[in-house]
Amino acid sequence: MPTQDTPTHQLEPRNGVLVVDGYGISLKIHNGHLTVEAGVGRNRSTRRFPRVHHGLSRIVLLGTTGYITLEAIRWLDDLNIPLIHLAADGSRPLATTTRTTTDNAKLRRAQALAHINGTAIAIARYLLGEKIAGQNTVAARLGADGILDRHRAGLDEADSTEQLMVVEAEAARLYWDLWSGVPIRFTDDASRRVPEHWTQVGPRSSPLTTQRARHAATPAHAMLNYAYALIEAEATVACHAVGLDPGLGVLHADKNGRDSLIHDLMEPIRPLADAHVLTLLRGEQFTRSDFVETRDGACRLNRRLTHELATTTTTWAQQLGRLTERVARQIADGNHAHVGAAVAPITGASRKPTSGHADARDAAYYRDVVYPAVREVTAATIAQTTGLSIHYAVKIRSGKHMPHRRHWEALRRTVYPV
Repeated sequence: MPTQDTPTHQLEPRNGVLVVDGYGISLKIHNGHLTVEAGVGRNRSTRRFPRVHHGLSRIVLLGTTGYITLEAIRWLDDLNIPLIHLAADGSRPLATTTRTTTDNAKLRRAQALAHINGTAIAIARYLLGEKIAGQNTVAARLGADGILDRHRAGLDEADSTEQLMVVEAEAARLYWDLWSGVPIRFTDDASRRVPEHWTQVGPRSSPLTTQRARHAATPAHAMLNYAYALIEAEATVACHAVGLDPGLGVLHADKNGRDSLIHDLMEPIRPLADAHVLTLLRGEQFTRSDFVETRDGACRLNRRLTHELATTTTTWAQQLGRLTERVARQIADGNHAHVGAAVAPITGASRKPTSGHADARDAAYYRDVVYPAVREVTAATIAQTTGLSIHYAVKIRSGKHMPHRRHWEALRRTVYPV
């Protein structure tokens, strides 16, 4: 469980995301307000949220003791606010509350037939192609530009999901080898107190478990696991929103107790989380209190980082919304299922006339996804991509100005093709 490392336990949403952690957590309704209580020991806080102007888009719950009432669950459902409950170590979601926006039997039937009519392998090839392209971009930041070009091309030659997985596994091995030696910078005081293996990213496989990387032994992999858990939860939300069955995958095989389609949808988004964590590793000096080592040697994140990383959930939600709608449309088209516009409830519902000014969620998306790409290219590239002046492009690259949102996707794709 992340430990308390600040004198005052705050329940303040950041970019619409409220992180609730501690012991004896409670979420209940009092006089029509969602009342949240959390904290550790005497360091506790209570916050009331009204139905209007609540400022919430997600609640991320990090705790193992406490309760949530049925009235609170209904309150969240009425306002379409997902509740994401993560495991104590932050490595996987335990539960996600979300509504099924689209209940379309034709779409689910088409999904079940995807492996028969060839749609599944086409989608799987697309998902892994986007994943490897994203990994290739991150690899370039690690000094290995184009190292995965051959693997991305190899996906076109694969004619089964098993062959696709072989290509992906070979690419992953090269990719994570690049990560293993990346340094993790600690303050001078902390560097003398942390375990030696914490000073590098280390191998993706964990020495603590046979489940590859489930229990992280180093800070970098603890951050990656936490980000992946948030992505998994958001993929579940998106899957239910469009009406797809989470258990019927196109790439991952059917397995009891596993939502294979959720893991499929996560694949292209993982490199975006990798890029975000790499930016943190290169831009921060960590303290000893940012992490905790459990009795079995696992590394867990403390409160500052769990809260900071949780603000990325809105970014992953936007990315997964577009991706999941695309997959749903491809499944429907592959079986000639006439499902109409029902497979686009996420982006379709949020499409409305706007000014060029960003709200809080847009600003989070720009900060977490677009701006890391902007920093990787020259001012001349920014100017050429947007049609803006070099003078203004310099200010965009330095972070002094945020460009109009109509330029964001073009800027992002100069580096991140996903």
